[in-house]
Amino acid sequence: MNKKKFCKIFFPILGAAVLIGGIYWSVIKFVLKDYQNLGVIQFRYLTYGDENTEMNKTSPAYITGIKATDKKDYPDVFEVPSKLLGHPVVGIDANAFKNLSHLKKVILPKTVEEIGDYAFSECPQLEEVVVKGNLTSVGNEIFRNSKWETIQTSSDKEFITFEKFLYKYNGTIEDNTVLKSENDKGKNEDSNYNYVYIPGDIKELCSGSFTGQDGIVKVEIPSEYKTIEIGVFSYCTNLKDVVINNVTSIKTEAFMGCTLLENIDLSNVTSYGSDAFNGTNIKTVTLNSKVTSIADGLFANCENLSSITIPENVTSIGQYVFENDTSLESISLNDNITIIGNGAFKNTRIKNFKVPSKVNSLNAELFEDDIALESITLPEVVKDNTVENGYRGILSIGRRTFANTKALKSIDIPTLTEDSQVIETVKSMGESAFEGSGITKITIPSNMIQLENATFKNCENLNEVTFAGNGSLQTVYNECFKGTKSLKKIVFPNTISTFYNAVLQDSAVENVTLPNNSSFITLSTSFFDGCSGLKSVVIPESVNTIQSYAFRGCTSLTNITIGKNVQFVDNNIFENTSSSLIINIEDFEQTTKWWNEDWNVVSVDKSGNKTYLQDSQINHI
Repeated sequence: MNKKKFCKIFFPILGAAVLIGGIYWSVIKFVLKDYQNLGVIQFRYLTYGDENTEMNKTSPAYITGIKATDKKDYPDVFEVPSKLLGHPVVGIDANAFKNLSHLKKVILPKTVEEIGDYAFSECPQLEEVVVKGNLTSVGNEIFRNSKWETIQTSSDKEFITFEKFLYKYNGTIEDNTVLKSENDKGKNEDSNYNYVYIPGDIKELCSGSFTGQDGIVKVEIPSEYKTIEIGVFSYCTNLKDVVINNVTSIKTEAFMGCTLLENIDLSNVTSYGSDAFNGTNIKTVTLNSKVTSIADGLFANCENLSSITIPENVTSIGQYVFENDTSLESISLNDNITIIGNGAFKNTRIKNFKVPSKVNSLNAELFEDDIALESITLPEVVKDNTVENGYRGILSIGRRTFANTKALKSIDIPTLTEDSQVIETVKSMGESAFEGSGITKITIPSNMIQLENATFKNCENLNEVTFAGNGSLQTVYNECFKGTKSLKKIVFPNTISTFYNAVLQDSAVENVTLPNNSSFITLSTSFFDGCSGLKSVVIPESVNTIQSYAFRGCTSLTNITIGKNVQFVDNNIFENTSSSLIINIEDFEQTTKWWNEDWNVVSVDKSGNKTYLQDSQINHI
């Protein structure tokens, strides 16, 4: 083959090979770009509220973390792929790149719109984050203790910004300052104030950007802003007035700890984060009609809050929403509300309360320490085939729900009579549910299987306890009726098989009827300890054990009958009892197994199968 012919064949083939190779490597490079660093990236898909929904190719992905144990596991310059396994990457979750010790630069693709709290924090070498697209949300202190933050705060710039977001005010704002937009400079200004102007091109204040700036006394939120982010003005303790203009969303802890904040119009706000106004000086609140839930702790520790209007669209009230609002004396809730969270009205001064008809649980600490609460109206028991057991009503009373409600004298637990059958819904009462309350009487519902620890402890006015008929109560836990100074009589139902310690300790009982069933075999420790009014008691034949201090301090006890099956008795059960105690023992011979000679018996009289021990001087043992 001659040279001319070879060139005619070879160079076209070479050109085609180069072209094909170029195309091939371009494709490979494009594909690999989306898969680079895949081995160290942790991510999640947005599931739209259903974790079991099968992901499709359009479901957006969020980077949640970087799996790295040493330097070789991830590059110094980290380019986030625009897609992960075909899913567009739209966000960087909170803490995703936190604590990457040698990371210097991060490049975010056009697809990324959100950066979560502390996303690049504690990265001592990180100097730069390149954003190719447009961010819509930037979280709290995303660069905390990173080199980026150190470089920025060492400058003379008044405002530290990141991609048109105000990351942080650099320095301390002087006293008596009004914060407003540069676009409103000179409008309605007062020479008695200092002014700090937010740059006009800033599109949002980052979370925590003005936290703890005590010099701020007033804020005028720029009219373009729709959201106040997490903790932006938290603990600005001299902030008194806020003009929010067009804001519709106030996020978690936005004004928390602003102890002087009193004036803010919330009528246009439709969404709140938890604790947004916790610890402020707000006195009156009117919420927008579109508000559907009251976030946890939203108005907690607002000691001067005396009035709030809850819209009809609200269906849930979060936990500790009004805790320690000691000026709040009344509140009206609509019947659309289905959930009231723990401690929602703890230590308020609400006097009368009507529980919405769709609420089925009085949650823990709900009214604890509300010393003004005089009455509570529970929903009626009604037939409803859409709910459990076919009836709607209160199912449970939580832990410490009414603890220390000193003014509460009674609580009417509703029932429904249907075909001569009494229908109840309450199935449980939590620990200390009524501890220290002022109730004078209570009926234990028949659905309850157990009474928890200290349920009625220190209810000093409680003088009447009844148990609903056809009940199923089996267990009474520690100190359930301890310190009930007005309770003179109680008849325990025969369904009870187990008592835990100190059930009636320090109560006023004079007459007690214990259960009579074969399963009740132990009179527990300190059962009657300190019951100075107790005069007589009969221990059922089923009991075989009497534990320590069972009758200690029963100084009026003069007569006790001990069943013939008792085999084990602690030596100190009669410590400091009456000196004239008569102990009736149904089978004296049985006492050899447990009788203590140190009880200094003065005389023994036998009569049939009973033995009477008189003037036994037991009180000093």
